[in-house]
Amino acid sequence: ASGGVHSTEMETVRGVVLGIRHRGLGSAIYIRDMLMGEPMERHIPFHSPLVKSIKVLQTNFVKGKEGKKIKRAKLYYLRKRNPALCRVTREK
Repeated sequence: ASGGVHSTEMETVRGVVLGIRHRGLGSAIYIRDMLMGEPMERHIPFHSPLVKSIKVLQTNFVKGKEGKKIKRAKLYYLRKRNPALCRVTREK
């Protein structure tokens, strides 16, 4: 069977961080991105043996009105906005 802890395949996941949940070993990150025209959210646990590394590629990616920085801990309101505004991956 392929996949799991013993797999050598790696998958890169990119997206806008909606929030970080701090619960000790249950800590996780919520990521949202557009794939094939559909918005997709992922819940990725920090302490999973399947996660090799996490990198921050850009800060303050999503801007508010008039280009201001958004000062919020959770960005759940992005679910109601136009999905194209939060697109990280580029279509080929």
